[in-house]
Amino acid sequence: EAGRAAADSCEYEIRLVAEAPHGAAEVFALFAEADLLPSWNPLAAEGGFLDLQTRGVADGVLSAKALCRLRMPPLPSLLLHYSVVVEDRFADAAEGCLYARAASEHADTGAALPAWARKVRKLPFGGAECRFTPLPPRNEGGARTRLDVRITLDLASFPAKRFSPKRLLDTALYYATPWAWKAARLVLERLLRGGSPISKRLAEDDAAVYRLVREATRQPPPQWLAPILEAEAAGTPPPAA
Repeated sequence: EAGRAAADSCEYEIRLVAEAPHGAAEVFALFAEADLLPSWNPLAAEGGFLDLQTRGVADGVLSAKALCRLRMPPLPSLLLHYSVVVEDRFADAAEGCLYARAASEHADTGAALPAWARKVRKLPFGGAECRFTPLPPRNEGGARTRLDVRITLDLASFPAKRFSPKRLLDTALYYATPWAWKAARLVLERLLRGGSPISKRLAEDDAAVYRLVREATRQPPPQWLAPILEAEAAGTPPPAA
């Protein structure tokens, strides 16, 4: 669903509901690795982290501050400057999901931003919620995850124009969203074999984020990753690719 906004509302909501034949950790990696967004998302020109903190599953999974420069022709480049907190909500029967909540960073931290982000207009980002819900595996096995993403834009932040920003966003998202999701699905397919930049991050998992996600969802790693994790646990060299 895109373009859901009342005529008298300044908020514009975008919603994506999809099922991926992969675990929540692998789907989550697409969004969590901010600096790798340009490797799969045609809308992302640059990305990076400003801060990252991980915690135990009982206290949540992680909190982070990140940046992404978006390109959505005919619009000029826009900067998405946001903070995100990821929580384990599996103890709540009504939720039963890994929950991520993102909010715009409004503080003037221009001096701390990388050079590529300092002169880019900020996206009027109102916030976002994402639920990663594990699904029962199909007959052939393998993890499945239901993805439910809601993104809110604050149209009141747009400068006054003769045209309607809602109409412009409707048009841009109508064409851009299918491209982005198709790219995401292709990356997820490559994750099954390993070798992509995101799959390497999944294997390294320096901050143990994806281990925490698998513990929360109780989903197994993909087949290509399982031998690597088993070798690390046993303290032996990982198998050759």
